[in-house]
Amino acid sequence: MALLCCFGVCIPYSVIWPFILLFLKQIWEFIFQKPKTDNKNLSDDRISSKEQDDEILGISSQTNAINLTKSMNWSEIISRDKFTVVRFTAAWCKPCKELEPLYNELSIAFSSKATFLNIDVDDFDELSAEYSAFSIPLFLCFQKGIVLNRFSGNDKNKLTTFINECLNA
Repeated sequence: MALLCCFGVCIPYSVIWPFILLFLKQIWEFIFQKPKTDNKNLSDDRISSKEQDDEILGISSQTNAINLTKSMNWSEIISRDKFTVVRFTAAWCKPCKELEPLYNELSIAFSSKATFLNIDVDDFDELSAEYSAFSIPLFLCFQKGIVLNRFSGNDKNKLTTFINECLNA
C-alpha cells in the first residue's frame, strides 16, 4: 500500500484522493462557470408591477408557484413589499407531495397578494440551514425580508389557515 509520510504521520493515498478530487472540482467550477447576465433596469416606469415581479423571478405569467433556481436573487425576492410564501420541500418527501396540489391551488387563489416559491432543500442546503428547515415541508411567510410566520407539517387545514393569517395580517 502506498503511503504519504510527513512529520512522522503516514497516510494512505486512498484517503487523500477524495480531497484532491473535491479540490479539483472546485477549481473546475470556478474556471468554467457561466457568466451572469444583467437584468433589464427595473426602475423603468413602463414596466408594470406584475412584469417587474416576473422579471425578478425569471418566470412567465402563467406560473404561480415558482421553483427557486441558483440564478435568482433570493434577497431581492423576499425583500419586496409583496408577501412571499416559501415552501421548503424535496423530491423524495411524501408529505410534501401530498400538500403540493393544495399549495398550488392556494398559489392561484392568492396570486395577487403573494408570490409563492418552492425551495428544494437538496439544492439549497445553505438556505435550508439558515432558516432551520430540518423538518419538511416547512412554510415561511416573508415581507420586506422579515419572516412573519412559519409552519411545518402536512396538515391541510393548518396550511390553509397559515396562509390566510399570513396574507390577511
